[in-house]
Amino acid sequence: MSVARGRAAITWHGGRAALVRATHRDQSAPRLETSLTEVAKDAHGQVDLSGLQLAGQPVQRSAISSVLPDGSYQLLLEELPNAPREEMRSAVGWRIKDRIEMSLDDAVIELLEMPAKARGGTNQSAYAIIAKREQVSAQIARLKAAGLKLDVLDLPELCMRNLAARLRQDQEGVAFLHFTDNGGLLTITRQRVLYLIRHIEIGQLQLDESADTQLSTALIPSICLELQRSLDYYEANYDLPAVKTLVLGPGAGLATLKAAITEQLGIKVLDLDLNAMFDLAQPLSADDQKACLFAVGAALRPDSATAWE
Repeated sequence: MSVARGRAAITWHGGRAALVRATHRDQSAPRLETSLTEVAKDAHGQVDLSGLQLAGQPVQRSAISSVLPDGSYQLLLEELPNAPREEMRSAVGWRIKDRIEMSLDDAVIELLEMPAKARGGTNQSAYAIIAKREQVSAQIARLKAAGLKLDVLDLPELCMRNLAARLRQDQEGVAFLHFTDNGGLLTITRQRVLYLIRHIEIGQLQLDESADTQLSTALIPSICLELQRSLDYYEANYDLPAVKTLVLGPGAGLATLKAAITEQLGIKVLDLDLNAMFDLAQPLSADDQKACLFAVGAALRPDSATAWE
C-alpha cells in the first residue's frame, strides 16, 4: 500500500489542531511528523488555523487533507439501484430522502461502495455518506481562509481503514473500535479492504462519566452486543474466516471493557499504539495519539484513492 510522499492532514477539535505529515520511505514504517497546537478563535467563535507550522515550517504551500467532524454526517447502507453510474448518487438520494436529517437540496451525498457479498443478495451495496452542504462549505472556507490548499475532505472511518491496513492482523481480518466524545466507530477490514462500518451510540464522555455499575450492567453489554452483531454480519455476508482480533483506539482506558470483549466475544483485544506503528521524532502520549488519530489516518490515504474511497 503506497503512501503519498509528504501527504499532510489537519483536524481540529475544540481549541486544538492536529497537523500530521506522513512520508513513505521504501519498505520501512512511514515517518510521521506531528504538531498539536492550541488555536485561538475568531470573532465568530470559529478556530483560526492561520500560521500553523509542522516541523518548524509553514504548511500553507502544501496540499492538505482534512476530515469531516464527528457528528456532522450520516451513514446509510443501501443496495445500489439499477441506474447509470453517473446518475447513481441522485438515484440513491431520492431513495433515502425521507430518512435523512435535511432536504436533498441542503445535502452533499457521496457513495462508498462495499465489496460484493458472498451471500444475501446479488446487488452491490454502498454506504451513502450524507453531510450538510453548509457545514462542508464552512469547513472548506475555514481552511481556505488560513491559506491551506485542501486536497481531500476525508471520512473518519476511512482514516481508520488506512490505519488498520498498517496492522499485521489486517491480513486475517481485524476489527477497529474507536470512541470519540459522543460515539463509537467500528470498522472491519481485511487485507486493506473495508467490509463494514458501524456507529455505536455510546461515546467516550459517557464511558468516562458513568459509574462502575452502569458500565457493567448497561453500557459494556450494549457495546459487546453491537460488536457481536457486526462480527456475525461480516462472517455471514462475506463468507470469510472469523475475526480474531479487535484493536481499541487510543484514549479509551477501560480495562473492564477490554476484559468483557475478550470474555463475551472470545477475541483478542489490543490497544492501538502509534508509537509502535510509525517512525516518530518524539513519542506521543495516549491523549495526543487520540487527538491526532484521524489526521494520521488521513495522511496515510493511498495515492490511488478518489473522493471517499
